[in-house]
Amino acid sequence: GRLISVGSDRIFAVEVKSGKVLWDKKLDVESMATSPLCVDDKVVALVGKLTAFEVESGKIIWSNEQIKGKAASAIAFKLGQKDVIACNGAKEVFIVDAENGKTLWKGPGGGSSTPVFSDGYLLVHSKDKNVGLIAYNTNAGNVEEAWRFPKLTRRSDSSPLILGKYAYLVG
Repeated sequence: GRLISVGSDRIFAVEVKSGKVLWDKKLDVESMATSPLCVDDKVVALVGKLTAFEVESGKIIWSNEQIKGKAASAIAFKLGQKDVIACNGAKEVFIVDAENGKTLWKGPGGGSSTPVFSDGYLLVHSKDKNVGLIAYNTNAGNVEEAWRFPKLTRRSDSSPLILGKYAYLVG
C-alpha cells in the first residue's frame, strides 16, 4: 500500500490509496536517477552512497560508504542461502549483505547501469571499456567471472537484459 520514490534531493513514501505522504526524508545529494528497491522491511537506494531505509518510517537502517553514486539502481537475489543486494558503484560492482549492508564481494564493473541477475548469473555493464559487459557465475555460492565483452559504448548507462539464455545490451 506504499509507493516509495526518489526525486530531486529526497526519498519519500506515499500511501497509494489516499496519496498522503507518509514520510519524507531530505538527502545530501541532488539530481538522482536511481530507483528504490524494496527488500523485506527495507528500501534500498543509491543516494550518494548505498543506503537502506525502514519502509515504515524512512529511518536509515544502514549505509555502505564504499558504494558511491546516484544513478545505478540496486537489485536483490540469493547468493547461496544469503539474501544479497548488488549495485554498481562508481568504479566497481558490489554485492552486500541485504540485512546489514556489509560488503561481501566487489569486482570489475562500475558505472550508472543497473546489473541484472538470472539463473545464477550476474550481468553488469561497466563504464570501463576494458570491462564492458561482464557476466559473473554465482551458481557455486561464490562469485566468479564467467566472461566479458570489453568495449566502449557511446553511453555507458544502459542496463543489460537477460532473456532466456541470451544477454542483450543497447549501447
